[in-house]
Amino acid sequence: MLRPLTLADAADHLAGEDAELVRWLSGGIGTAETVERYIRDVQQMWSDKGPIFTFGVRTAADDALIGTIDIQLNQTAY
Repeated sequence: MLRPLTLADAADHLAGEDAELVRWLSGGIGTAETVERYIRDVQQMWSDKGPIFTFGVRTAADDALIGTIDIQLNQTAY
C-alpha cells in the first residue's frame, strides 16, 4: 500500500535507516528531529502540490512502514 507520510511514521522511518540509506540518500545519520523535519517538508510539498510527492510503502496486512518512494513531477512546460 502507498500513502503519504505522517509524523506518526517518524519512529518507524528512523528505525528503518541503514548504512546504505545513509550513504546514498540521507547525507548523514538521522535523528528524531531530522526525520520529523523531513516529514514536515514532504507534507508541505503535498500541500503545495509538488514538485515531489513522497509516499510511505506499507504492508497490507498490518500497515507497517517498510520504505518510501518519491514521485517527482516534471516542471518542463510543453
